[in-house]
Amino acid sequence: MQMDSKRNTPIMAVSFRWQILAQNRRIRAVRGLVFRNIGRLSILWKLSRYTEKLDQIASEFRKSTSCLCPSCNSGVALGIFVGHNVSKEEYPSGKALAESLRMRWALSPCGSDIVVVLLTHQNTSDFSLGPAVAKIFPESTASRIVSECRGHFEYGWYYQGLESIANSFNDVLVRLQRNDKPVFKNLVLGIGLGFGVLFVLALTALLIVHRQNRKRKKSYCSDIYEGMSPANNRRKPSFSQAEHLEKLKRLNASEDEEEEGGQFVYKPRSSSVQFARMNRQLSDVLEETPEDYSSSSPRGNVPVTEL
Repeated sequence: MQMDSKRNTPIMAVSFRWQILAQNRRIRAVRGLVFRNIGRLSILWKLSRYTEKLDQIASEFRKSTSCLCPSCNSGVALGIFVGHNVSKEEYPSGKALAESLRMRWALSPCGSDIVVVLLTHQNTSDFSLGPAVAKIFPESTASRIVSECRGHFEYGWYYQGLESIANSFNDVLVRLQRNDKPVFKNLVLGIGLGFGVLFVLALTALLIVHRQNRKRKKSYCSDIYEGMSPANNRRKPSFSQAEHLEKLKRLNASEDEEEEGGQFVYKPRSSSVQFARMNRQLSDVLEETPEDYSSSSPRGNVPVTEL
């Protein structure tokens, strides 16, 4: 056995001690690896028990929400990703991972989907909203919901945290869609009522105009000469219009009533209704000669009584 001159310690003892230390380090490394794997397995085992429940949550989420675009047949799709660790170089943040998974999974053809990401080892949780969802769901509201539910993940309550996020997202979406639908329905109802009222008013106005036209036609028929053609008026007594106008002027010369031959004679004024009617009759009657009347009458000359 050789001796160390400085420390007076055998060389074999020193080498043996270093071997023991190296073995202890290997044991600790293996033990740490085992413990880490056991921790991962325990986390995965815990989450595997809730896999069916998470699927049920996603299914209920889709059924309770309405479609946000005409190309999809169901409601908003929810995707949940749970992992232990990811590469920081490939995915620098949970938001980048959520966006990548949402584009890769394509849960909705029109972007009506939400993806929630949970990394247990890095204690990271984030989300990604599809374009159709982002139009009605403010991202600030979604960030506040995820931030409030991170306390569950810190205590290892992963399922409870994911369930809280899903339920909160569902409540907000249902409330937003419920508030949007009545506005559209009320708008359509208001437009329909407006057109209905306008139609009723137009129909009423047409009926009123039609009745007034019928009344006017009936009032025109009170005059026997109104609306008759000159050919039908040839049977009327023929007289000279000039002579008739002379008589009207002589009658209107005096505005007082006189008695002639013991009879009461009424002389119409120029403003009276009778005077207007006589003028109207004159406008309808053509001036005829006795020759025209005799030629049109089958009985020959008929005595004419002048006014």
